[in-house]
Amino acid sequence: MATRDLRTYLEKLPDATFLVDAHDLRILDTNVRTGTIFGYPAETLLSRSLSELLIGGTPELVGRALEGQHDPHPDTPLRLSVRWHGGGEAPVDLRVTRATDDEPLLVVAVRRVSEAARIAERELVTIVCAAPGAIVTWNLSDRRIVSFNPAAERLYGMRTEDALGQSVDVLVPATACEELLLAEKRIVESGDLPMREVSRLRSGLEIAVEERLFLIKDVGQHVLRVGSMSQEVTELQGLRRATEILSDTEKSAADGPKGETGTAMSHVYALADTAALDPHVTVLLLGETGVGKSRLARRIHARSTRARRPFLEINCASFDANLVESELFGHERGAFTGASHPKRGLVEAAAGGTLFLDEIGELPLAVQSKLLSFLDDRNFRRVGGVVNLRADLRLIAATNADLEALVAAGTFRSDLYYRLRVMPVHVPPLRDRSSEIPEMAAAILEELRRGAKDVKLTRELTRALARYGWPGNLRELRNALERALILARGGPIALEHLPPEVLAAADPRKVGTDGDTRLAGVERRHIERVLASAGGNRTVAAEMLGISRSTLNRKIVEWSQSPSRAALASERPPKV
Repeated sequence: MATRDLRTYLEKLPDATFLVDAHDLRILDTNVRTGTIFGYPAETLLSRSLSELLIGGTPELVGRALEGQHDPHPDTPLRLSVRWHGGGEAPVDLRVTRATDDEPLLVVAVRRVSEAARIAERELVTIVCAAPGAIVTWNLSDRRIVSFNPAAERLYGMRTEDALGQSVDVLVPATACEELLLAEKRIVESGDLPMREVSRLRSGLEIAVEERLFLIKDVGQHVLRVGSMSQEVTELQGLRRATEILSDTEKSAADGPKGETGTAMSHVYALADTAALDPHVTVLLLGETGVGKSRLARRIHARSTRARRPFLEINCASFDANLVESELFGHERGAFTGASHPKRGLVEAAAGGTLFLDEIGELPLAVQSKLLSFLDDRNFRRVGGVVNLRADLRLIAATNADLEALVAAGTFRSDLYYRLRVMPVHVPPLRDRSSEIPEMAAAILEELRRGAKDVKLTRELTRALARYGWPGNLRELRNALERALILARGGPIALEHLPPEVLAAADPRKVGTDGDTRLAGVERRHIERVLASAGGNRTVAAEMLGISRSTLNRKIVEWSQSPSRAALASERPPKV
């Protein structure tokens, strides 16, 4: 900017304004208003240092004011006092800007303020700093934080200097950013908004807070900023939820959940509901394939304080050993061939909620080690990453395998096994709760009929269902009932609509020629028939049976120790 332009600029400013050297604050030029502030003729101030006129106005302090580092809130002017020409002092506010980009020149604007105004302002600042609730304000235009009181530092786990200038979204989980934007829009339009219970972040972990938004306006009543007053209610929310769960648990113990009212499952549900009370405890669900472990995991999530957050599920056996780590923990760009973009893993995506790892026994040893490390401190790195990330979540694992046997065989880490076994819950197979089958079947039919007319189970049908061993457990029962509904074509379900193996168990005259009516024998013959109908394809047979292929393979290995029937004695390689 040319000298003439600087002179014109200075004279147009409403405040007493100086053009000074940035190194020593030597006054190079000034406007006529300086006389009203300092009592000096403007020409007598030239070549003097501004430090002589301002009490405490050192070049270092003025330099910090230029960078916005003189106060926790950079929009605040530099507050000093000026020495009068004839003696005495008066309070003033200073604002500092650069005169040009290529010269070390500063423009310092000085405005006199009343002592009463300064005291009132200081009182307001003291009240805000002493407030027990977190108070944060941000610009409506760019949504950048401009004030952050000490209570906000404690609530959000962030220092004021780190928060200022950041987008307010840094305090909000990714899933809640849209909700905050809508809340801002509503309060700007209506001028008021009730207290809301929302999710916010403290050091990367989600917390529950009660939050009320407010507006800051200029003298023309135009909205400049939005503010929030918040206090944490995570513990209060937990107490509320615990009260609800305890009440539900008492009812569950007396009546049992719909379709599963037997004493065996009442105990299981009571234990699961107790685990739900602590949102951090790790739960290990044990039981055969198809007994309802996934459903139980969802129940634990739904009855915990994490119920509003994500529930994500992964079957560890369904991914290649080289990919499961990336699925769980994510990867950075270039981490491996084909990783053209960074990707969040399920651990990161489930933050605040629950991650359910089914068939945990199939997890590769290398990934077991990383999972153990994550469970210890909730920190992890993406594949190919160097930055430590953190995710607060509950882990629920499930398996139909004997983990202790896997530990003994060296395929499962013993330290991870004991880390997972904080709250073990064993889900009994359906054959051990045959008295519950009629009610379960009625409940499943209610889900399956999809608007069709009401379907009733006759006493003969329920007796047949209860006599069968159900090696595929709930999954097989559901498949059998769905098959019966289809064959019934909207009419009543008859015995002939049930699978042959169920009918064989109901009528001993229909069992095989060997006359073996023991449960193990019935199960074995049924699997043999299904294998034969699938042409020896174990994958297809497992799907038809409603069990996993690994469960089918295990049963065949067990039977191979004794004389086998034709369908199992074949030495042909199994089809896949």
